Amino acid sequence: HTLQSSIDLLLPAEVFGLSSNTVALSETKSLDSLAKILKKFREIPLPITSVSAVTTPLSSLHLRLPSAELAVDEEKRSLFSTAREVVMEVESSNKWPFELDALKKVKAAYLLRIGECLSKEGVDSEVVVEEGDSVALDVLWEGRIYRLFLRVDRELTLLKEKTFAGQQYKRDMILLPTLTSALHSAFLSQPGACGAIRLVKRWMESHLLTAHFPSPSLELLFAHTIKHAQPFTCAAATPLMGFLRFLFFLSTHDFEHYPVVVDVGETMTVEKEEECLRNFSQSRKAQPTSKPIFICTDQDTSGQTWSSELPSKLVLKRAQVLAKKTIEFYLEDPSSFDSSCLDTPLSTFDIVARLDEDVRHSDWGLLTPERRDAFTAIFQQLQADLDGVALVMGGGNTIAVAVKPRQPQAMQIEHCAFTRPVKGSSTEVQPHTA
Repeated sequence: HTLQSSIDLLLPAEVFGLSSNTVALSETKSLDSLAKILKKFREIPLPITSVSAVTTPLSSLHLRLPSAELAVDEEKRSLFSTAREVVMEVESSNKWPFELDALKKVKAAYLLRIGECLSKEGVDSEVVVEEGDSVALDVLWEGRIYRLFLRVDRELTLLKEKTFAGQQYKRDMILLPTLTSALHSAFLSQPGACGAIRLVKRWMESHLLTAHFPSPSLELLFAHTIKHAQPFTCAAATPLMGFLRFLFFLSTHDFEHYPVVVDVGETMTVEKEEECLRNFSQSRKAQPTSKPIFICTDQDTSGQTWSSELPSKLVLKRAQVLAKKTIEFYLEDPSSFDSSCLDTPLSTFDIVARLDEDVRHSDWGLLTPERRDAFTAIFQQLQADLDGVALVMGGGNTIAVAVKPRQPQAMQIEHCAFTRPVKGSSTEVQPHTA
Protein backbone atom coordinates (compact mmCIF):
# COMPACT_ATOMS: atom_id res chain seq x y z
CA HIS A 1 0.00 0.00 0.00
CA THR A 2 1.47 3.37 -1.04
CA LEU A 3 0.50 7.01 -0.99
CA GLN A 4 -0.13 6.77 -4.73
CA SER A 5 -2.63 3.96 -4.19
CA SER A 6 -4.39 6.20 -1.66
CA ILE A 7 -4.77 8.85 -4.33
CA ASP A 8 -6.09 6.28 -6.80
CA LEU A 9 -8.74 5.25 -4.27
CA LEU A 10 -9.83 8.84 -3.63
CA LEU A 11 -10.04 10.11 -7.20
CA PRO A 12 -12.49 8.99 -9.88
CA ALA A 13 -10.92 6.49 -12.28
CA GLU A 14 -8.95 8.03 -15.12
CA VAL A 15 -10.64 7.65 -18.50
CA PHE A 16 -9.08 5.79 -21.41
CA GLY A 17 -5.86 5.53 -19.38
CA LEU A 18 -5.21 9.27 -19.65
CA SER A 19 -3.87 11.41 -16.82
CA SER A 20 -5.49 14.71 -15.81
CA ASN A 21 -2.64 16.69 -17.40
CA THR A 22 -2.99 14.73 -20.67
CA VAL A 23 -6.71 15.43 -20.81
CA ALA A 24 -6.13 19.09 -19.96
CA LEU A 25 -3.67 19.31 -22.86
CA SER A 26 -6.25 17.71 -25.16
CA GLU A 27 -8.89 20.22 -24.01
CA THR A 28 -6.52 23.14 -24.53
CA LYS A 29 -5.60 21.99 -28.03
CA SER A 30 -9.28 21.60 -28.95
CA LEU A 31 -10.13 25.13 -27.78
CA ASP A 32 -7.04 26.56 -29.50
CA SER A 33 -8.04 24.97 -32.79
CA LEU A 34 -11.56 26.40 -32.50
CA ALA A 35 -10.12 29.81 -31.61
CA LYS A 36 -7.94 29.79 -34.75
CA ILE A 37 -11.00 29.23 -36.93
CA LEU A 38 -12.96 31.98 -35.16
CA LYS A 39 -10.12 34.49 -35.47
CA LYS A 40 -9.67 33.93 -39.19
CA PHE A 41 -13.24 34.96 -40.13
CA ARG A 42 -13.27 38.20 -42.14
CA GLU A 43 -16.99 38.17 -42.99
CA ILE A 44 -17.91 39.48 -39.51
CA PRO A 45 -18.03 43.24 -38.77
CA LEU A 46 -15.38 43.19 -36.03
CA PRO A 47 -12.60 40.55 -35.95
CA ILE A 48 -12.34 38.31 -32.88
CA THR A 49 -9.19 39.13 -30.92
CA SER A 50 -9.28 36.64 -28.03
CA VAL A 51 -11.03 33.46 -26.94
CA SER A 52 -10.81 32.65 -23.20
CA ALA A 53 -12.01 29.64 -21.22
CA VAL A 54 -14.37 30.33 -18.33
CA THR A 55 -15.07 26.95 -16.76
CA THR A 56 -12.70 24.42 -15.19
CA PRO A 57 -13.63 21.49 -17.49
CA LEU A 58 -11.15 23.19 -19.81
CA SER A 59 -8.32 22.65 -17.33
CA SER A 60 -6.84 19.88 -15.21
CA LEU A 61 -8.57 21.33 -12.13
CA HIS A 62 -11.84 19.56 -12.96
CA LEU A 63 -12.75 16.67 -10.65
CA ARG A 64 -13.93 14.34 -13.38
CA LEU A 65 -11.90 14.38 -16.53
CA PRO A 66 -13.74 15.98 -19.44
CA SER A 67 -13.14 12.98 -21.70
CA ALA A 68 -15.45 10.99 -19.43
CA GLU A 69 -18.26 13.20 -20.66
CA LEU A 70 -17.75 12.22 -24.31
CA ALA A 71 -19.80 9.29 -25.51
CA VAL A 72 -18.01 6.58 -27.45
CA ASP A 73 -20.67 6.86 -30.17
CA GLU A 74 -19.68 9.87 -32.29
CA GLU A 75 -23.33 10.67 -33.07
CA LYS A 76 -24.24 10.85 -29.37
CA ARG A 77 -21.24 12.74 -28.11
CA SER A 78 -22.96 16.10 -27.94
CA LEU A 79 -25.66 14.62 -25.68
CA PHE A 80 -23.10 13.58 -23.07
CA SER A 81 -20.73 16.52 -23.24
CA THR A 82 -20.92 19.26 -20.62
CA ALA A 83 -20.99 22.72 -22.19
CA ARG A 84 -17.61 24.43 -21.94
CA GLU A 85 -18.13 28.15 -21.47
CA VAL A 86 -15.93 30.53 -23.44
CA VAL A 87 -15.77 34.33 -23.70
CA MET A 88 -14.87 36.02 -26.97
CA GLU A 89 -13.58 39.57 -27.35
CA VAL A 90 -13.65 41.61 -30.54
CA GLU A 91 -11.87 44.74 -31.70
CA SER A 92 -13.07 47.85 -29.85
CA SER A 93 -15.56 50.06 -31.61
CA ASN A 94 -17.68 53.14 -30.84
CA LYS A 95 -20.50 51.89 -33.04
CA TRP A 96 -22.13 49.64 -30.43
CA PRO A 97 -25.64 50.91 -29.50
CA PHE A 98 -26.05 53.10 -26.41
CA GLU A 99 -29.33 51.37 -25.50
CA LEU A 100 -29.13 47.98 -23.72
CA ASP A 101 -31.89 46.14 -25.61
CA ALA A 102 -30.54 47.33 -28.95
CA LEU A 103 -27.02 46.24 -27.98
CA LYS A 104 -28.26 42.73 -27.10
CA LYS A 105 -29.98 42.47 -30.48
CA VAL A 106 -26.78 43.47 -32.26
CA LYS A 107 -24.86 40.87 -30.22
CA ALA A 108 -27.38 38.21 -31.26
CA ALA A 109 -26.99 39.22 -34.91
CA TYR A 110 -23.20 39.09 -34.52
CA LEU A 111 -23.39 35.55 -33.08
CA LEU A 112 -25.73 34.48 -35.87
CA ARG A 113 -23.16 35.75 -38.36
CA ILE A 114 -20.43 33.73 -36.64
CA GLY A 115 -22.73 30.70 -36.81
CA GLU A 116 -23.11 31.19 -40.57
CA CYS A 117 -19.34 31.35 -40.97
CA LEU A 118 -18.93 28.17 -38.92
CA SER A 119 -21.57 26.46 -41.03
CA LYS A 120 -19.45 27.09 -44.12
CA GLU A 121 -16.64 25.24 -42.31
CA GLY A 122 -18.98 22.29 -41.66
CA VAL A 123 -19.38 23.13 -37.95
CA ASP A 124 -22.82 22.91 -36.29
CA SER A 125 -23.94 25.77 -34.06
CA GLU A 126 -27.07 27.33 -32.58
CA VAL A 127 -27.83 30.66 -30.89
CA VAL A 128 -29.45 30.27 -27.45
CA VAL A 129 -31.03 32.78 -25.09
CA GLU A 130 -30.41 32.23 -21.39
CA GLU A 131 -31.99 33.62 -18.25
CA GLY A 132 -31.83 37.40 -18.18
CA ASP A 133 -31.85 37.56 -22.00
CA SER A 134 -28.17 36.64 -22.17
CA VAL A 135 -27.34 35.46 -25.70
CA ALA A 136 -24.76 32.76 -26.50
CA LEU A 137 -23.71 30.53 -29.38
CA ASP A 138 -23.48 26.76 -28.80
CA VAL A 139 -20.88 25.14 -31.06
CA LEU A 140 -20.32 21.40 -31.54
CA TRP A 141 -16.56 20.97 -32.06
CA GLU A 142 -14.58 17.74 -31.86
CA GLY A 143 -17.28 16.00 -29.82
CA ARG A 144 -17.51 18.88 -27.35
CA ILE A 145 -20.11 21.59 -26.82
CA TYR A 146 -18.63 25.08 -26.51
CA ARG A 147 -20.92 27.87 -25.33
CA LEU A 148 -19.54 31.12 -26.74
CA PHE A 149 -20.34 34.44 -25.07
CA LEU A 150 -19.51 37.82 -26.57
CA ARG A 151 -17.97 40.40 -24.26
CA VAL A 152 -18.76 44.04 -25.03
CA ASP A 153 -17.42 46.59 -22.54
CA ARG A 154 -20.21 49.03 -23.28
CA GLU A 155 -22.71 46.49 -21.97
CA LEU A 156 -21.11 46.69 -18.53
CA THR A 157 -21.39 50.48 -18.65
CA LEU A 158 -25.08 50.29 -19.59
CA LEU A 159 -25.79 47.71 -16.90
CA LYS A 160 -24.10 49.98 -14.36
CA GLU A 161 -21.28 48.22 -12.59
CA LYS A 162 -22.69 48.51 -9.06
CA THR A 163 -26.05 46.90 -9.86
CA PHE A 164 -26.50 43.15 -9.41
CA ALA A 165 -26.70 42.59 -13.18
CA GLY A 166 -23.55 44.67 -13.67
CA GLN A 167 -21.66 42.77 -10.99
CA GLN A 168 -22.69 39.44 -12.52
CA TYR A 169 -21.59 40.59 -15.98
CA LYS A 170 -18.22 41.77 -14.66
CA ARG A 171 -17.74 38.49 -12.78
CA ASP A 172 -18.66 36.18 -15.67
CA MET A 173 -17.21 38.11 -18.61
CA ILE A 174 -14.12 39.80 -17.16
CA LEU A 175 -12.97 38.42 -13.82
CA LEU A 176 -13.77 34.72 -14.26
CA PRO A 177 -11.89 34.13 -17.55
CA THR A 178 -8.84 35.93 -16.13
CA LEU A 179 -9.09 33.96 -12.89
CA THR A 180 -9.44 30.59 -14.65
CA SER A 181 -6.36 31.23 -16.76
CA ALA A 182 -4.27 32.50 -13.82
CA LEU A 183 -5.24 29.62 -11.53
CA HIS A 184 -4.56 27.05 -14.22
CA SER A 185 -1.06 28.48 -14.74
CA ALA A 186 -0.39 28.75 -11.00
CA PHE A 187 -1.42 25.15 -10.32
CA LEU A 188 0.59 23.75 -13.20
CA SER A 189 3.69 25.49 -11.82
CA GLN A 190 3.39 23.60 -8.52
CA PRO A 191 4.17 19.86 -8.38
CA GLY A 192 1.11 17.90 -7.41
CA ALA A 193 -1.20 20.94 -7.21
CA CYS A 194 -3.60 19.78 -9.95
CA GLY A 195 -4.00 16.37 -8.32
CA ALA A 196 -4.41 18.03 -4.92
CA ILE A 197 -7.28 20.31 -5.97
CA ARG A 198 -9.02 17.32 -7.55
CA LEU A 199 -8.65 15.48 -4.21
CA VAL A 200 -10.11 18.52 -2.43
CA LYS A 201 -13.10 18.56 -4.79
CA ARG A 202 -13.60 14.83 -4.31
CA TRP A 203 -13.58 15.31 -0.52
CA MET A 204 -16.02 18.23 -0.78
CA GLU A 205 -18.35 16.19 -2.97
CA SER A 206 -18.35 13.18 -0.65
CA HIS A 207 -19.16 15.31 2.40
CA LEU A 208 -22.02 17.10 0.59
CA LEU A 209 -20.19 20.44 0.57
CA THR A 210 -19.82 20.97 -3.19
CA ALA A 211 -22.86 23.21 -3.56
CA HIS A 212 -21.63 25.44 -0.72
CA PHE A 213 -18.11 25.86 -2.11
CA PRO A 214 -18.40 26.91 -5.81
CA SER A 215 -15.37 25.94 -7.90
CA PRO A 216 -13.86 29.44 -8.42
CA SER A 217 -14.02 30.25 -4.70
CA LEU A 218 -12.77 26.80 -3.68
CA GLU A 219 -9.85 27.05 -6.11
CA LEU A 220 -8.96 30.46 -4.66
CA LEU A 221 -8.93 29.02 -1.14
CA PHE A 222 -6.65 26.25 -2.36
CA ALA A 223 -4.45 28.74 -4.23
CA HIS A 224 -3.91 30.55 -0.93
CA THR A 225 -2.37 27.38 0.51
CA ILE A 226 0.11 26.97 -2.34
CA LYS A 227 1.06 30.65 -2.46
CA HIS A 228 1.37 30.93 1.32
CA ALA A 229 2.96 27.74 2.62
CA GLN A 230 3.20 28.93 6.25
CA PRO A 231 3.52 27.36 8.76
CA PHE A 232 5.23 24.85 6.45
CA THR A 233 8.68 25.62 5.12
CA CYS A 234 8.28 24.40 1.54
CA ALA A 235 5.66 23.67 -1.10
CA ALA A 236 3.72 20.39 -1.04
CA ALA A 237 5.46 17.94 -3.36
CA THR A 238 2.60 15.44 -3.80
CA PRO A 239 -1.15 15.67 -4.37
CA LEU A 240 -1.88 13.99 -1.03
CA MET A 241 0.27 16.47 0.90
CA GLY A 242 -1.35 19.39 -0.92
CA PHE A 243 -4.77 17.96 -0.06
CA LEU A 244 -3.90 17.58 3.64
CA ARG A 245 -2.44 21.09 3.78
CA PHE A 246 -5.69 22.49 2.44
CA LEU A 247 -7.64 20.62 5.12
CA PHE A 248 -5.23 22.00 7.74
CA PHE A 249 -5.83 25.54 6.46
CA LEU A 250 -9.62 25.04 6.35
CA SER A 251 -9.76 23.67 9.89
CA THR A 252 -7.43 26.20 11.54
CA HIS A 253 -7.84 29.56 9.77
CA ASP A 254 -9.77 32.19 11.73
CA PHE A 255 -12.15 33.23 8.94
CA GLU A 256 -14.19 35.39 11.31
CA HIS A 257 -11.34 37.81 11.99
CA TYR A 258 -9.00 37.45 9.00
CA PRO A 259 -9.71 37.63 5.26
CA VAL A 260 -8.20 35.27 2.68
CA VAL A 261 -6.00 37.39 0.39
CA VAL A 262 -4.79 35.67 -2.80
CA ASP A 263 -2.28 37.17 -5.22
CA VAL A 264 -3.60 35.35 -8.29
CA GLY A 265 -1.91 37.35 -11.05
CA GLU A 266 1.22 38.27 -9.09
CA THR A 267 0.16 41.94 -9.13
CA MET A 268 -0.65 42.45 -5.45
CA THR A 269 0.76 45.67 -4.00
CA VAL A 270 0.88 47.05 -0.47
CA GLU A 271 -1.87 49.49 -1.40
CA LYS A 272 -4.12 46.70 -2.73
CA GLU A 273 -3.51 44.58 0.35
CA GLU A 274 -4.42 47.49 2.62
CA GLU A 275 -7.57 48.02 0.57
CA CYS A 276 -8.47 44.35 1.02
CA LEU A 277 -8.11 44.65 4.80
CA ARG A 278 -10.08 47.89 4.84
CA ASN A 279 -12.94 46.37 2.83
CA PHE A 280 -12.96 43.33 5.11
CA SER A 281 -13.17 45.51 8.21
CA GLN A 282 -15.98 47.62 6.73
CA SER A 283 -17.90 44.49 5.72
CA ARG A 284 -17.69 43.02 9.21
CA LYS A 285 -18.89 46.29 10.79
CA ALA A 286 -21.76 46.69 8.34
CA GLN A 287 -22.85 43.02 8.40
CA PRO A 288 -21.52 41.20 11.48
CA THR A 289 -23.58 38.10 10.64
CA SER A 290 -22.54 37.91 6.98
CA LYS A 291 -20.86 34.89 5.35
CA PRO A 292 -17.74 34.04 7.41
CA ILE A 293 -15.29 33.54 4.50
CA PHE A 294 -14.07 36.75 2.86
CA ILE A 295 -11.86 36.31 -0.24
CA CYS A 296 -9.93 39.18 -1.85
CA THR A 297 -7.61 38.98 -4.86
CA ASP A 298 -5.28 41.32 -6.67
CA GLN A 299 -8.00 41.57 -9.36
CA ASP A 300 -10.89 42.14 -6.96
CA THR A 301 -10.15 43.83 -3.64
CA SER A 302 -13.83 44.32 -2.78
CA GLY A 303 -14.15 40.78 -1.43
CA GLN A 304 -17.71 40.53 -2.76
CA THR A 305 -17.22 38.65 -6.03
CA TRP A 306 -15.92 35.33 -4.67
CA SER A 307 -17.38 35.44 -1.14
CA SER A 308 -21.12 35.87 -1.64
CA GLU A 309 -21.84 32.21 -2.53
CA LEU A 310 -19.66 30.65 0.17
CA PRO A 311 -21.17 28.73 3.10
CA SER A 312 -22.92 29.95 6.22
CA LYS A 313 -21.24 29.68 9.63
CA LEU A 314 -23.06 26.42 10.32
CA VAL A 315 -21.89 24.73 7.10
CA LEU A 316 -18.35 26.09 7.52
CA LYS A 317 -18.23 24.69 11.06
CA ARG A 318 -19.24 21.25 9.75
CA ALA A 319 -16.57 21.46 7.03
CA GLN A 320 -13.92 22.39 9.61
CA VAL A 321 -14.85 19.50 11.91
CA LEU A 322 -14.74 17.02 9.00
CA ALA A 323 -11.38 18.44 7.84
CA LYS A 324 -9.92 18.04 11.32
CA LYS A 325 -11.20 14.45 11.57
CA THR A 326 -9.71 13.58 8.16
CA ILE A 327 -6.28 14.88 9.22
CA GLU A 328 -6.49 12.91 12.48
CA PHE A 329 -7.42 9.80 10.52
CA TYR A 330 -4.33 10.21 8.34
CA LEU A 331 -1.98 10.89 11.28
CA GLU A 332 -3.15 7.79 13.13
CA ASP A 333 -1.75 5.53 10.40
CA PRO A 334 -0.70 7.06 7.05
CA SER A 335 -0.29 3.60 5.51
CA SER A 336 -3.99 2.79 6.03
CA PHE A 337 -5.32 6.12 4.72
CA ASP A 338 -8.00 5.20 2.18
CA SER A 339 -11.39 6.16 0.79
CA SER A 340 -13.09 5.69 4.17
CA CYS A 341 -12.12 9.32 4.83
CA LEU A 342 -14.85 10.14 2.30
CA ASP A 343 -17.63 8.52 4.35
CA THR A 344 -19.80 11.33 5.66
CA PRO A 345 -22.23 10.90 8.58
CA LEU A 346 -25.85 11.15 7.38
CA SER A 347 -27.62 10.37 10.66
CA THR A 348 -28.05 14.09 11.44
CA PHE A 349 -30.19 14.64 8.33
CA ASP A 350 -33.95 14.15 8.15
CA ILE A 351 -34.10 13.47 4.41
CA VAL A 352 -31.45 11.94 2.13
CA ALA A 353 -32.13 11.74 -1.62
CA ARG A 354 -29.88 10.18 -4.24
CA LEU A 355 -30.28 11.17 -7.87
CA ASP A 356 -30.47 8.52 -10.54
CA GLU A 357 -27.25 8.44 -12.57
CA ASP A 358 -29.12 9.26 -15.80
CA VAL A 359 -30.62 12.38 -14.18
CA ARG A 360 -27.41 13.42 -12.48
CA HIS A 361 -25.32 13.38 -15.67
CA SER A 362 -28.00 14.94 -17.89
CA ASP A 363 -27.07 18.48 -18.84
CA TRP A 364 -29.96 20.92 -18.93
CA GLY A 365 -27.68 23.49 -20.50
CA LEU A 366 -27.14 21.95 -23.94
CA LEU A 367 -28.99 23.89 -26.62
CA THR A 368 -31.60 25.01 -24.07
CA PRO A 369 -32.15 28.28 -22.17
CA GLU A 370 -30.81 26.70 -18.93
CA ARG A 371 -27.09 26.31 -18.27
CA ARG A 372 -27.37 24.52 -14.95
CA ASP A 373 -26.94 20.76 -14.77
CA ALA A 374 -29.77 18.70 -13.29
CA PHE A 375 -28.15 18.34 -9.85
CA THR A 376 -27.55 22.07 -9.46
CA ALA A 377 -31.04 22.93 -10.66
CA ILE A 378 -32.69 20.56 -8.16
CA PHE A 379 -30.42 21.66 -5.32
CA GLN A 380 -31.01 25.37 -5.90
CA GLN A 381 -34.76 24.85 -6.13
CA LEU A 382 -34.83 22.96 -2.82
CA GLN A 383 -32.60 25.57 -1.21
CA ALA A 384 -34.94 28.36 -2.31
CA ASP A 385 -38.11 26.51 -1.28
CA LEU A 386 -36.75 25.49 2.14
CA ASP A 387 -34.95 28.73 2.99
CA GLY A 388 -35.33 29.41 6.70
CA VAL A 389 -36.99 26.04 7.25
CA ALA A 390 -34.19 23.53 6.60
CA LEU A 391 -30.49 23.22 5.80
CA VAL A 392 -29.89 21.70 2.36
CA MET A 393 -26.52 20.14 1.53
CA GLY A 394 -25.40 18.29 -1.54
CA GLY A 395 -22.58 16.76 -3.53
CA GLY A 396 -22.10 14.02 -6.10
CA ASN A 397 -25.49 12.36 -6.53
CA THR A 398 -26.72 13.02 -2.96
CA ILE A 399 -28.86 15.80 -1.50
CA ALA A 400 -29.47 15.85 2.27
CA VAL A 401 -31.96 17.98 4.19
CA ALA A 402 -31.89 18.78 7.91
CA VAL A 403 -35.06 20.46 9.17
CA LYS A 404 -34.34 23.29 11.59
CA PRO A 405 -35.90 22.54 15.01
CA ARG A 406 -38.53 24.96 16.22
CA GLN A 407 -37.96 26.37 19.68
CA PRO A 408 -41.06 26.27 21.94
CA GLN A 409 -42.28 29.78 22.76
CA ALA A 410 -44.41 30.93 25.65
CA MET A 411 -47.81 32.24 24.60
CA GLN A 412 -48.08 36.00 24.87
CA ILE A 413 -51.32 37.98 24.82
CA GLU A 414 -50.62 41.54 23.78
CA HIS A 415 -54.19 42.67 23.13
CA CYS A 416 -57.62 41.16 23.74
CA ALA A 417 -61.02 42.52 22.81
CA PHE A 418 -64.33 41.06 23.92
CA THR A 419 -67.82 41.83 22.66
CA ARG A 420 -71.35 40.87 23.64
CA PRO A 421 -74.66 41.03 21.83
CA VAL A 422 -76.76 44.19 22.14
CA LYS A 423 -80.01 43.53 23.89
CA GLY A 424 -82.91 43.43 21.49
CA SER A 425 -80.71 42.94 18.38
CA SER A 426 -79.63 39.73 16.66
CA THR A 427 -76.79 41.34 14.68
CA GLU A 428 -75.24 44.17 16.71
CA VAL A 429 -72.48 43.73 19.28
CA GLN A 430 -70.88 46.09 21.78
CA PRO A 431 -67.56 46.07 23.71
CA HIS A 432 -67.70 44.00 26.84
CA THR A 433 -66.24 45.44 30.01
CA ALA A 434 -65.62 43.47 33.14
